[in-house]
Amino acid sequence: MGKLKNLSLNKKYINKCSKEVFLSYLATNQLDCKVKKIEKNEIIFLTNSKIMNEEVETYNRLKYHFKYTFLKHITGIIMISLCVIVLLISGNFIREIKFKNNSFYNELVYQDVKSHLVKKGPFYVLNDTPNNISQELRQKYPHYAWIGITVNYSDIIIDIEPQDVPEKNVVDSNKPCDLVSKYDAVITGIIVKKGVVMVMMNQSVKIGDLLVSGNLLIENSGFDKNKLVTSDGIIIGKTLNLEKIKVLKKEEFLQYTGRVKDVKVLSLFGKSIGKNPVVFDSYYTKITPLFNLFNIIKIVNISYYEQALITSVYDKEQAIDFAEKEIYYEFEQKRVSDLETIDDIKLLDIEEFDDYFEISFIVTKHVNIAVTKYYE
Repeated sequence: MGKLKNLSLNKKYINKCSKEVFLSYLATNQLDCKVKKIEKNEIIFLTNSKIMNEEVETYNRLKYHFKYTFLKHITGIIMISLCVIVLLISGNFIREIKFKNNSFYNELVYQDVKSHLVKKGPFYVLNDTPNNISQELRQKYPHYAWIGITVNYSDIIIDIEPQDVPEKNVVDSNKPCDLVSKYDAVITGIIVKKGVVMVMMNQSVKIGDLLVSGNLLIENSGFDKNKLVTSDGIIIGKTLNLEKIKVLKKEEFLQYTGRVKDVKVLSLFGKSIGKNPVVFDSYYTKITPLFNLFNIIKIVNISYYEQALITSVYDKEQAIDFAEKEIYYEFEQKRVSDLETIDDIKLLDIEEFDDYFEISFIVTKHVNIAVTKYYE
């Protein structure tokens, strides 16, 4: 029965005619067919070959369904399509999660937001409001100056603003130097702009080993002060380290409430016109230039993000979660290349003291292991 059914489904043509014509044709011809539908005075049947009879309408499957199914229901199809488009535009259905600035991509944040999606048929919808999810993210990631989500049509946009941090040390381009290893590692990436590369891929190195030499004659065992350059590059190595994080059981910190006030400020010759209103008691500001005429006339937009002092109390599970996020945060702060990744974080031990937990992790990651060592 299975094979017969498959054969009938694979028949190439769909035919329509009256019952009388069908019976007459069947009586005079050997016909391999499958009756699909019988109406009042019409019969629809399937065949493998085209019926050569003017009284029988014969179509291939595609043409038949276009004429008798698609066109018949085109109004309904258009209405359903319009409803789907309207729902997608309204933001009820989610198609993609994006970061407003990809430089601040955080896998943990992405997964947290994704966990709020619920599948409804072929679509995804949020199980909570963007405001509530933003509040939850600000509690989980207090390291950021601002974090929240908005829904733009069918996309979730994650907006992250990092805290102001000092600029990373810049290599003095006038002083010759080598690059040496900061960690025990296995080399997995080499990007060097200047200097002599002294290592190769998959090579094991130890702390202090020479990675890139500023001595251009080193391969010939020579040395000339005039042939020394400032080594410049990134050496990526796979590392395995023990990291200990201290988490206070009770901690007070500023959290962003979700309230934002935008103020446009005009300045002439570097002096602001009028007074900037103090909109919140405590806030973080972000300044966005809007117009600048030779530094004489400037217009900027100042976004004030309200802060409020809150108290967090951590139990063991919460402390572990916080400590893991601390590792990711510190990693992002020091990262200088997209080749740097955290591969694995495994909990090793947790010790409880009166006021805090000390949590130990084994962390596997790919990081830039090169540090500068200047010639004396």
